[in-house]
Amino acid sequence: MPISWSDAVADADSSDAPARYRRALQQVEDIRPLVESYIQALKDSGQWPMEQMSDWSPALSPVTIYTRSSPYHERRCVSVSYDGFWAVHDHVTGDKGTDILVTFHPGEQPALGSERDTELFMTDPRFNLYMDAMERLKDWLPRELVASLRSRGIPIPEM
Repeated sequence: MPISWSDAVADADSSDAPARYRRALQQVEDIRPLVESYIQALKDSGQWPMEQMSDWSPALSPVTIYTRSSPYHERRCVSVSYDGFWAVHDHVTGDKGTDILVTFHPGEQPALGSERDTELFMTDPRFNLYMDAMERLKDWLPRELVASLRSRGIPIPEM
């Protein structure tokens, strides 16, 4: 039996995708103070690694820090930049590497997955995989940040 447009609209309107997306955004807001405190602890420690920007210039620039040494292939991790940008990497799609689960740019709304268009992201066939990964985020991310600070000898901040 062919699917009619009214069936398609009814199916699209009854989807729980918008509710799952809103819950995922709330989770980002819940973890945001922890990640921002982690970034500040790294800055305060004076251990933020720097690299020379080019061979012809002695200027140094802060590098991106990963909570794991091999962020894209081995394990989930968090990456942070000195300017306050951060991203959460996780095994979402089942590929060999990690996927970007969340990105946050200061002054902007967080983005889930790798698609900045919310409507397009909610129709992605992998949407439920990303939302399932978001539901696990609060379970592992705090431990990841603690382990990263401890491995660098940086005291755990008080919040």
